[in-house]
Amino acid sequence: MKKEKKFNVAYLTALVPLASTVIYIALLMLPDKFIKLGSIAIWNPIGQQNVSELSLLSVLIVAGAIYAWGACGAFAAKHRAGMLSATLVAHIIPIISLAAYTVLKLIAAFGGGSSAGDTADVFALGFGVFNIVGSVIYQIVAVNVVEVLVDTAVMAGTFVIGYSIGTEKKKNK
Repeated sequence: MKKEKKFNVAYLTALVPLASTVIYIALLMLPDKFIKLGSIAIWNPIGQQNVSELSLLSVLIVAGAIYAWGACGAFAAKHRAGMLSATLVAHIIPIISLAAYTVLKLIAAFGGGSSAGDTADVFALGFGVFNIVGSVIYQIVAVNVVEVLVDTAVMAGTFVIGYSIGTEKKKNK
């Protein structure tokens, strides 16, 4: 008798980057208004974030995304998904985005024209709200590929840390 494989609900974590991308696109559609409380920037438009003018809401959005992503890792651990497979499945959209972005930026850098670079920027949307982290990194190191590599490292690192915490909590029960 053949053993039937059950669907592991931990693989639903692949939908989280999709939700993050939708939220990021919604944030991009907000009007270009700066909201300040005295000298504290409450909100700066997403396209105008930089190190000196990072807004309070952007920091809270990134903190919430990091928490949610860590919780996804813990969720995957709770449902007994293997760490490597859960990490790869959960990051399938960012991995595809990273590969497409890197290839298109290289094509643009070596004479492929500005349309390849513009198309690469569309693929960067696959990192969702983690693009805010990438925007700050880009202000420090103005190299496009570094931005998406840091986004990927932050996402994967947060997920793995959450997975480790989830595994430890599961052992303590």
